[in-house]
Amino acid sequence: MNISLRKLTTIAMFSSVSVVLSLLGFNLPFISFLKIDFSETPAVLATFWGGSLCGILVVLIKNLVVLPFTRTVGIGEISNFILGCSLVLPAGIIFKKTQSIFLSSLGGILSSAFSSIIFNYFIIFPMYFAIVEKEAILSLYRVICPYIQNSLEAILVINLPLTIFKSTLSIIFATFIVKRIKIIRQY
Repeated sequence: MNISLRKLTTIAMFSSVSVVLSLLGFNLPFISFLKIDFSETPAVLATFWGGSLCGILVVLIKNLVVLPFTRTVGIGEISNFILGCSLVLPAGIIFKKTQSIFLSSLGGILSSAFSSIIFNYFIIFPMYFAIVEKEAILSLYRVICPYIQNSLEAILVINLPLTIFKSTLSIIFATFIVKRIKIIRQY
């Protein structure tokens, strides 16, 4: 695989913007390990610009750089990497085949939503439960929704909508930027 200096520089630029957006994000009240940020927007832009691999590299570099600043013992970064890849990989594949931002965006959002359920239930939650008592984590979710009884309900009621929200806004911001760049190129 031969990556040009221009491509490496662009990936580094997108990664640095992604790191800044990640550090500017904020944690949800009561559930401090869930974070709202739009750091996937540069990864989506990198995907539309250079393909899925570029987007994945931006997600990877961002998570490695913010790792020393984490309060989640790296579990949050693993989750963010998995969900970021589940957004940009299908979006890039679909975009390459169709050149449709809408279809690729829809594919990325649906993939990240499905991945949120599977990976959180089978990988991320068990990792958290290994270091923090399960009931302690679920009690944080119950502050927002008192009816949550188990981890699957927590994922479906809190994590899934949060993932869809973050993915959708990242895609909308990226699409807005892509359309503005196309307009600028016309002049």
